[in-house]
Amino acid sequence: MSNVVDGPQKGGTGGGEPPIPPGSGYEFDAEALAATIRQWDELRNEIESDRISLQTNVGTVQSPSLDPPAVRYMTAVAHFMAAAIEHNRALTNYAQVHVERLREAMNEYRASDEDAGETVESITPDDDPLHR
Repeated sequence: MSNVVDGPQKGGTGGGEPPIPPGSGYEFDAEALAATIRQWDELRNEIESDRISLQTNVGTVQSPSLDPPAVRYMTAVAHFMAAAIEHNRALTNYAQVHVERLREAMNEYRASDEDAGETVESITPDDDPLHR
């Protein structure tokens, strides 16, 4: 994501240009953010796969007999599986929203970096108070 650059940086031509102070600077790491997005995508897909498995298996569970304890047990299992499916659905939604926000952040960082780069490139030595 972003890294604060520590220590003096290479800068200028040695012609009196001041060094960049320690701890200043900013670096956007698009690859690290892209890797994080891929990890969250994979996690969301795994959660979704688990939900599909739960939904598939909920209908296959059957009571071994029709006696009241077995029926009560199967009713409890059905409620448990329904709760697990609902919880899984919430996790899937959470992961999806997180992926969407990470993608939005990536786009905003890229746009900001491009704008900043254009601004820096447009500065001439006459415009730069450090070079007067």
